Amino acid sequence: EILGEPKENGNNNKKIIPTRDGDGIIFISYDGNVYPSGFLPISLGNVREKSIVEIYRESELLKKIRASEFKGKCGICSYKNICGGSRARAYTFYQDPLAEDPACPY
Repeated sequence: EILGEPKENGNNNKKIIPTRDGDGIIFISYDGNVYPSGFLPISLGNVREKSIVEIYRESELLKKIRASEFKGKCGICSYKNICGGSRARAYTFYQDPLAEDPACPY
């Protein structure tokens, strides 16, 4: 029960635990660098210098991702707390990891 009770999905009453880049999922490279995902090349710190827990909890970018503080259509999407779009695609296209996902068809 480390994660707590699963959240209710208002659409179909199934219990879900949303995970996405930087929210429940992070990437640690072979050299200890921590990234929001394996495809998002923004280093958040290094586990050789700081604990993974501290990096995860204190990163300003991860805080914004977990709070769904997205821009554009991702920012107003009713699924932003579940999906959140691809932060890596947003960064590649707009050079902003909080921008809208340019490939989202919704």
